[in-house]
Amino acid sequence: MRNFALLLFALSITTLAMGMDQWIPSGAGLTNNRVNALALNTKGHIFAGTDGGGLFVSKDDGNQWAPIGAGVMLPYITDIMIDENDYIYVASQTLYFASEGGLFRSMDDGVEWTKLDVGYIVSAIGVNHSGDIYAGIVDPTDGSSSLIISSDAGNSWYASPFSVQSISTIGFGFVTVSSLKRV
Repeated sequence: MRNFALLLFALSITTLAMGMDQWIPSGAGLTNNRVNALALNTKGHIFAGTDGGGLFVSKDDGNQWAPIGAGVMLPYITDIMIDENDYIYVASQTLYFASEGGLFRSMDDGVEWTKLDVGYIVSAIGVNHSGDIYAGIVDPTDGSSSLIISSDAGNSWYASPFSVQSISTIGFGFVTVSSLKRV
């Protein structure tokens, strides 16, 4: 939702700067209009993660949408991040506050997906300028949160040197948490 809100804010500023004063409805094929996350790759493809409807892609500026990742990832998409190689990372779960969830990666524009082994529910993801992936994770047994990092496109993970209470946003190399302290 935070990525969507940030995109709407940026589009609003752009729209005002260009003298445009209205939005045009768009979204044929988008079967769930509750969008939690948006991401754009270098080819101009827009990826939309929905609240219960899965993941969608548009290759024509949002005019037409098609579902992708069905049968692989879970229907509630909480975050999407695309790195400098156009690898797509998607955090998804069975329900919004779920006991089951995962992090998925596509290295071919969403055609094939791999579930990355993080061992926990992923609440937020981010990629820094060096290509390191940050994942905010939640332990479903006790609800505790942690930050983990991967330097190899999600193939292996290590714990952050910080402890956290909850993670709400990761992006552009920063993390928004309710409490952060070095361990």
